[in-house]
This record gives sequence, structure tokens and C-alpha cells, in this order.
Amino acid sequence: MKLKNILAILVAATTLAVACTDKEAISSISGLVVSQSYIPITAVSPASNSITIICDQNWSVDGTTVPEWLTVSPMSGSADQEVKLTFNAEENTGGERSQEVIVKIGDGTKTQILKVVQSSASAGEVEPST
Repeated sequence: MKLKNILAILVAATTLAVACTDKEAISSISGLVVSQSYIPITAVSPASNSITIICDQNWSVDGTTVPEWLTVSPMSGSADQEVKLTFNAEENTGGERSQEVIVKIGDGTKTQILKVVQSSASAGEVEPST
């Protein structure tokens, strides 16, 4: 009976350890908090969505990662300020499109990837998260 209990405790502890490790990997960069890193946008106008970003350093959006069909505003922010980062997309009359937009933190050696996905015209509307 003791062996069963010990085995159950070991399985539970291992599961907890793995779950915590995965969660830490998802939280990404120390000093940076984004309300979400996946940004869905509808196909039809107004096609936009916003997230909140707070960083303990100055940050900027890498303009080379922003495609022509998407605008991001603002493109930078100061340390310790909560900023509403807004993504506006042109109306999508074709298939689903996506882009990984990169946020550079501090001197640019640390980055955060934000995945922007705009639904296809035939997919109907996708509710943007708030």
C-alpha cells in the first residue's frame, strides 16, 4: 500500500514540475508582460485588435516584421508604462493571413514574438479578444 502511495506522489510531483516548467517557458521574457501573444483579427472592416504591453525597459516594434496589410500603433514605448498596442489590418478579401510581429526589448537582444492572424473572407467574422 505504501508503494502505491509513494508512486502516486511521484507521478503527481512530476506532473506538477513539468506543468510549471511549461508555464515558465510560455511567460517568456523577464520584465515584459503582454496581455496576449496571439492576436486574431476579423477579415472585414474595422479589422483591428489591441493588447496591453508593459515592460521594465524601453521597447519597439521591429518595423521590418510588419507587412503592408497591417499597421501597429504605437511602434514603441517607454519603460514601466502600460501601453495599449493596436493592430489594424486592411480588409481581407482572400485567404487567412498571418504574421509574426517582433517586439524588441531594450538594446534588441531580447525579443517577443506576437502572432497576428487575420481570418479569411470566407471564414466569416472572428470576434477579437479584448
